[in-house]
Amino acid sequence: MSTLRHHGITSYTHAARKIRRDDFFAFDYILAMDGDNLDDLLHEKRRAMGRRKGGKGDGAGDGDGDGDGAGQVAEVRLMGDFLPDGSAVEKVGAGEEVGDPYYGGKEGFEVVYRQLVRLSGGFLKFLERQGEVEN
Repeated sequence: MSTLRHHGITSYTHAARKIRRDDFFAFDYILAMDGDNLDDLLHEKRRAMGRRKGGKGDGAGDGDGDGDGAGQVAEVRLMGDFLPDGSAVEKVGAGEEVGDPYYGGKEGFEVVYRQLVRLSGGFLKFLERQGEVEN
């Protein structure tokens, strides 16, 4: 948290929790920091969709259980899949991974902070290009 304070970010609520099945239907995007977490999230998304459909978790259907394929399901990607120009890499997970700052000491958190500021800018531009936020 000292890295955030150093950059003037002092008003925030920070709470980590495990992903829940309904998260895939409550959010538009779920972003992973690295490939291992992305794989886990994609697996959980398939299971959630299958359970929502009433199946065995194979990911068939859109997840809303009505068979029309029109339900909203979160897009799961790497944070680094979004490029500075507002585009996204074509293949999910082919983008830049965010390193784990824990083993890099205080400087590790600073490096990851700068990386996330940069990647967040690409994600915001992506949303703007999609018309999901106003410029």
